[in-house]
Amino acid sequence: MNMPFTVVIRVRYGECDQQGVVFNARYGDYINTAALEFLRVTLGGHNILEAFDLDSQTVRMTTEWRSSVKYDDIVDITVETVRVGNSSYTLEMRFREHFSQRAVASSEIVCVMVDRTSLQKRQVPEEIRKGLLRNASGAIIDYSGLGSMH
Repeated sequence: MNMPFTVVIRVRYGECDQQGVVFNARYGDYINTAALEFLRVTLGGHNILEAFDLDSQTVRMTTEWRSSVKYDDIVDITVETVRVGNSSYTLEMRFREHFSQRAVASSEIVCVMVDRTSLQKRQVPEEIRKGLLRNASGAIIDYSGLGSMH
């Protein structure tokens, strides 16, 4: 059984709204962090794009919430590539409360490869395509501090 690539975070006080739960806009920060860590593991880092004179731009981001998390909660964010097209790739993320594994949210982002200078669409190079589809099974990036508590 393949274990998913996972980023583990601890909710900080400043990420919560007046209702005491994580403010919806903060999920964009979480998504960006998880995507960059995923690229670091599967591609060796975002800077591989520079070698091809490329960058990627998020053109679509959707999030569906199922429950809330609050200050000091630990959240697991799993990431997987669900599609690599001619000039774009799609990542899916699932957010779960760490201890109960209660579903919190799911997100999908679509990123387009662009020329670093002109920002015009470019084809996904084969090396990057292979990296995005590479199995990042079991890799865990832990920002929660849990690793130092065990």
